[in-house]
Amino acid sequence: MHVLRTSDSLPFDFEAELAGLQPQLRYFALSLTGSMHDAEEVIQNANRIALEKAGEFEVGTNLKAWLFKIASLQAKSFHRNQSRKRGYEIVDDELLESLSGDPEPEDAFENERAALLSCLEQLRPAHQELITSRYVHGRKVSELALEHEILPNALAQKLFRIRNRLADCIQSRLQES
Repeated sequence: MHVLRTSDSLPFDFEAELAGLQPQLRYFALSLTGSMHDAEEVIQNANRIALEKAGEFEVGTNLKAWLFKIASLQAKSFHRNQSRKRGYEIVDDELLESLSGDPEPEDAFENERAALLSCLEQLRPAHQELITSRYVHGRKVSELALEHEILPNALAQKLFRIRNRLADCIQSRLQES
C-alpha cells in the first residue's frame, strides 16, 4: 500500500487527476442536490476536503470513487444543514444513499463526449485542425491567425461559427439518443 504524500515524486499528479474528474463530479453533485447553486457548494467542499486529505489517498485505488464518496457525504451534510435551517427534512439519508451510487450522469457525460467526437469527425479537415490547435493544444488565436494568414478577429469569428455548428450537432445527436 502506497499512500500519497506531497513530498513524493510519483508519476501520479493528484491535482491533475482531480481536475479531470470535475465534469463528472458536477453531474453527480447536481443529481444529489437538484440545483446547480447547491451543487456548486457541495463540489467546492468536496474538492477542498479531497485536497486537504490528499495524503490519505492510496495510490492505485479508485480516485473517482473516493472523490464521489466525499461529495456524497458533503451532500448529506448540506441537506441536513438545509433541513435544520428550514425546520423540516428535505431528503432522508436512505434516499440520498440510493442516489449516491454510480450515477447515471456519467453515462450522460460519455454520451456528450461521443457526440462531440462524432461531430468533430463531420467537420472539414481544415476546421478539425483549427479546433484541435486552439482547444486541444491551447494555441493562441493570434498565433493561428498568423499561420493561416488571416486577421485574428476573422479567425475568432471562424472559430465561433465552428463551435456553434458543433454545439448544434451535439444537441441533435443527444436528442436522437
